[in-house]
Amino acid sequence: CSEPTADSPLYTGPITITDSTTLRAAVIPEGMVRSDVVTAVYRFDTADYALPCVFITTDPFCLNSSSYGLLKNPEDRELEVPGHVVFLQTDGEAMFSLNCGFSISGQTARTRSNRGWKVDFSSRYGADHVDAPVFDDLNATRFDSLLFRLGTTGNPIHDILGTAIGAEVMPDVLYQHFRPVNLFISDRYYGIYYLREHVNKNFVANHLGGSEDQVDIIYNVSEVKAGSGEDWLALMSYCKTHDLSVQEHYEYVASMLNLGSFIDYFIWRPYTGDTDHPNIRYVRSRGASDSRWHIIIYDMDWAFQDRRIAMDKYTYRLYEEPRHNNLVIYSLLQNETFREAFLNRLAYHMQNTFDPVRVNQVLDQLLADTAADMPRNMKRWEISASTWEQILHSIRGFIQQGSYDRRTVLLRETQQFFGLSNDEMSALFGDAYARTR
Repeated sequence: CSEPTADSPLYTGPITITDSTTLRAAVIPEGMVRSDVVTAVYRFDTADYALPCVFITTDPFCLNSSSYGLLKNPEDRELEVPGHVVFLQTDGEAMFSLNCGFSISGQTARTRSNRGWKVDFSSRYGADHVDAPVFDDLNATRFDSLLFRLGTTGNPIHDILGTAIGAEVMPDVLYQHFRPVNLFISDRYYGIYYLREHVNKNFVANHLGGSEDQVDIIYNVSEVKAGSGEDWLALMSYCKTHDLSVQEHYEYVASMLNLGSFIDYFIWRPYTGDTDHPNIRYVRSRGASDSRWHIIIYDMDWAFQDRRIAMDKYTYRLYEEPRHNNLVIYSLLQNETFREAFLNRLAYHMQNTFDPVRVNQVLDQLLADTAADMPRNMKRWEISASTWEQILHSIRGFIQQGSYDRRTVLLRETQQFFGLSNDEMSALFGDAYARTR
């Protein structure tokens, strides 16, 4: 996996390869600039894997050097090293094979042994993007970076389940498409990771349309990641200083937001009980046909664990601390038109999307997708069968356990916030409400 130098073996004739390995070559003319490094991954074991395999190659020095090796400097968020990535499909054909930049991704999980990774495509390394149908359920094929994610807890199932339950039924909320793969780094097996889109200008343009130079991305409250945050901050200021129960005020705010995105997000995320509630991404593409603000469902590593986190924490209670940042949705809910739309959408999700039978079916499918390769992954990270079963048992208990149904606490808080009678709740939520009584 090392990069060729003038001291590397000189090619003089055919090379015989009898075992899985990575071969790298370069032309180094005397007194002239070296060519780009060409990387070829040879595998004799792909039939042993059910999922696609992704091979990322970088020089061992780029991993282990004390000065700028990724593994020795995990907290350096600017550190990126040259590498090569190959996506090998289950039929043995390569979807793509490109030089890239390679780095650690994520925040609090950066120091974990099973941390997340990112590949960047830029002219610095060769092609400035990959053009391939990386995700089967996404029409976009142009990506300038991709993530390999495990999540903060080192276990991706919470985040992936949190994403999957709403992915197909909440179309106005953007999400990072995903697929499980077996990841290898410099010929070493790293386990099952979820290959995901990277939230950046390219991501927003892929999903909303328009050009990347017209994209605005706001993290949390006011951190501008791309474009400008001026309009978003002005909108929050308007919500703070105007009563949206006045229809004129409401219509002004509504004209700037994709209301479906805001309604579904503040129903979707509370259901999961994710404790990282300030972790929000607001985006828009000013050049798109729908240039209003949307929300991205993002990073639900702490989902399906704490039953206490529900609608009140996200939606029904205005928090003065800026980091909670629920000012806009709380202000919208003061308007009768919006309240009715919100309740009707909530009723649909309670009776359909969040039905415990359906949620468990989504979980079962995610587990089935990775089942064949999971024993190898568990061995790699020394996860016992009992530990894995305990994790799954805990998630299923969050969804439903005995007379408890995750919808119970959400509906109780909804009844209290809206001041609805038992008859009104029954009319809206049907069997979902009947289980709470």
